[in-house]
Amino acid sequence: MNYLGYAKSGHEFEVQDELADMGISSWVGRVIEWKRVGKKRYPEPYEIPALPNYIFMELSPHNFHKALTVRFLASALVALGSLDRRGLARFQGAVQAEYEEQDRLRRNREMPRAEFKPGQTLEIIGGPFSEKVATFRQVIERSGQMHPKLEADVEGMKLHLDPLDVRRAV
Repeated sequence: MNYLGYAKSGHEFEVQDELADMGISSWVGRVIEWKRVGKKRYPEPYEIPALPNYIFMELSPHNFHKALTVRFLASALVALGSLDRRGLARFQGAVQAEYEEQDRLRRNREMPRAEFKPGQTLEIIGGPFSEKVATFRQVIERSGQMHPKLEADVEGMKLHLDPLDVRRAV
């Protein structure tokens, strides 16, 4: 039978891990949220629960009392009916699809950047010249700059671009 439980805020994933250690199947939807924290130049990905505080569990009569011993899980559980389970299945599918898309973006962002060769065509994907095509000239590293810049020709102009704002043209 499926149950809905209430976990203490910020401990949803811990509850899920503890239930898994007991052999109890549970689901906490995960969403990747992008936040720019402090003085970082770009937002970082953070995993948060799709429904804060809520955890869905499959419990047998034997596991029911075992689940109540989990730290950070409230002792009141709500049984889900057949309509609830169908709605939950649709919601799980939507959350999983969104998570996979954001995870793909996170993995692409973490891939090491390839070095460019002079004369190579680049696609600008960020900044004021986004969606334009550039021709790579060289990497410029100045002592006063924290990050190197790329020198490229864009429509007859010589520009200095952030390496994170370009990718190799396909």
